[in-house]
Amino acid sequence: MECVADGGKNGDIIIRDPYLFPLAHAVRTAMLFATSALGILFASSFFCPAIRSGPWNLTKKICCWYLGLNSFGCALEAAATVFLSESDGLALIAAARMVLITSLAPLLAAANGAAQSIWPSKWWQLIWILSILFLISSLALFVTFLVLLKDFALLALGCIMGCGAFYCAGLWCLVIRKVSFAFAFAGPAGAALLLVSYVVLGVSDLGCGPQAHVDCYKNCFMGQGGGHYIPSFVVMVLANLAITMFFAQDTLQMKLAFWGPGNPAPEAGHVTPPG
Repeated sequence: MECVADGGKNGDIIIRDPYLFPLAHAVRTAMLFATSALGILFASSFFCPAIRSGPWNLTKKICCWYLGLNSFGCALEAAATVFLSESDGLALIAAARMVLITSLAPLLAAANGAAQSIWPSKWWQLIWILSILFLISSLALFVTFLVLLKDFALLALGCIMGCGAFYCAGLWCLVIRKVSFAFAFAGPAGAALLLVSYVVLGVSDLGCGPQAHVDCYKNCFMGQGGGHYIPSFVVMVLANLAITMFFAQDTLQMKLAFWGPGNPAPEAGHVTPPG
């Protein structure tokens, strides 16, 4: 079924049913591929001698893992929308979004590791365990929404990613209050932008996503046919750029330690200014 939506000055827009046809929301596909490509570009900057500063350390590796997972998740969902309809590609789209949830793991590790190196405590063992449980329960929650409340699955993804980003922003804010360095603001700012990007996408998808095709996007306030991905794309690219800047300048030297009773907490003082 086709939907004729009001395109304003551009006239009426004919949108095919995304549950029956691939590439029905072409803007969504384009934005996902663009996000993936720019993520790979940002990660590649760590390997460019003209841009990279300092040694290839743990923080840079963590950032590359985040950017790699984020890019792979976006590219996988984009590829699914190119070749499959929303119904046929549901499993692939779900897998792509689960990869995006997994991309929180490097950010949580970076946030915990930086804070732990300043404030060593036996409580970090519990915090690491809770971080792992958060990721596992987030994946389970997303799958539950996908099975029982499919129309709200992207909103669930947005809330999960927003919670993870909020946690990272909070810890990084505490870290940069203790130690000042170049681009210190970029970490909390990037995490905050990431929160905004996913929450806006999740909320706007209710009225602009595939499920809104049945009533011809009458409640869409941010662009039919995948147009609601554009503002989220812009904000996410800015978020990934800020996060890359935060890690690229040797801003943090951290120890990531998940220790037991026989393995004591690391010493403090592993957060240092660049150079």
